[in-house]
Amino acid sequence: MLNIDNNYSTLSLYKKHIVLSFIMVRDRKKYFPCKVNFYAPSSAKLSALMNEYSSLFSLVSLSHLLYIGKEIYKVEISTIFKQKYIQS
Repeated sequence: MLNIDNNYSTLSLYKKHIVLSFIMVRDRKKYFPCKVNFYAPSSAKLSALMNEYSSLFSLVSLSHLLYIGKEIYKVEISTIFKQKYIQS
């Protein structure tokens, strides 16, 4: 089974939308990376997308999901205050 925690996720803002990307690589020597993007205008819509694709998110550890949630919160706050978002 693929373990996304060995790979990575990124969050960014693009034209006032939140973009959550999963970059998954099983073995860099044998497989090309697979990138899955979720694009939503708000954290509520992004949450609904994540719920829709719960089979993908079931592969992610709780600590990774909590980190993603924290970063989504930071994106939402940065859009409210019209500040630049930088993922930590």
